[in-house]
Amino acid sequence: MQRYFVSDQAENEALRQVVDGYKEAKEAKAKHEGRLHALGESLSRFARALQDLEQYKFSVIDQNDITVGQQNNPGKAFARVTPADLDWNALCDSLRGYINASQEKKNGAARLRDLGIDTRD
Repeated sequence: MQRYFVSDQAENEALRQVVDGYKEAKEAKAKHEGRLHALGESLSRFARALQDLEQYKFSVIDQNDITVGQQNNPGKAFARVTPADLDWNALCDSLRGYINASQEKKNGAARLRDLGIDTRD
């Protein structure tokens, strides 16, 4: 059997780096997925309200917050949008982060499989 590392210590360190990189990419991907999913939910609800204005009650407290409630359920917010939700640069950064983390996770999973470790995801 051909060895790629000079010592077991070097091999263990390389494996630890691959595992750590995979874990970091997996966590980053989940973070971006959560942020993008929540933004999609919020914007989807807001878009629905904009398309049916008479069914919703809008509250614009200042330039930093729009809250939408349903006419038939006034105590509960249906949607809320802030300037940060519509920040194009932040959205691009989140999408880029998600794309990069997804690729890093995929690459890390492939390296781990090559080493005989099943990631099960």
